[in-house]
Amino acid sequence: MDTDIRIGSIFAQDVLAGAVEKKLSGGYEIRGDTLIFTCMWVFQKGAILGRVKAKNIKTLAKLVVSEDKQEEMHTFFKDIGQRMLQDYGGIPNSFLEFLTNTHFLGNKLDLGDTRLLKSLHETKIRLGEGLDRFQNAVCVGIGFGAFQPDLVKSMWIHDYETEHDPKSWADARRHGLDIPEKQKHITLVDIEKEVLQDVSEYVHEYRPDLIDEFGTLV
Repeated sequence: MDTDIRIGSIFAQDVLAGAVEKKLSGGYEIRGDTLIFTCMWVFQKGAILGRVKAKNIKTLAKLVVSEDKQEEMHTFFKDIGQRMLQDYGGIPNSFLEFLTNTHFLGNKLDLGDTRLLKSLHETKIRLGEGLDRFQNAVCVGIGFGAFQPDLVKSMWIHDYETEHDPKSWADARRHGLDIPEKQKHITLVDIEKEVLQDVSEYVHEYRPDLIDEFGTLV
């Protein structure tokens, strides 16, 4: 890979718009809670990509790592979904429930702990560290989606095609959760189109070496 721009950063950009802060000493940073919820969003986009293009899983490895690491990444893709489900201890209904109750974020996250949420909001993370976390999130998501496609579909429908209690949503924001003011609604078909468009634009702009192999992918 001969570019510093990675697909994880592309998947994160719609969430990060306006959230990156410039440090007085130079460089950029983001808040801890923004980092966490961006990682979860990038995971979901990766899961959609893995689900839609599971038959191209070896090609997807080329999208995220250099040639010498592709076999290792393919093995990672095959194993990560089952490992995450074992960590969770059951079958999740939603992405938020799933990702905050596994070690995907490093530690399990209690969204009812207002002191923790306040601490995360006040914590600043170097943008470079965040970009590495986003790339890891997309790799985990691709593997999960490729080998747990039905579960990804059901969780997406639950989270984004089902109306949830607006009071609960407002309470989550009031407690410091870095989520939009209103619940986001986007169909599975629409997110698939969005993700594949992101990949197409990324490959053509940053990875022209993959255009031939991705010609039938996007």
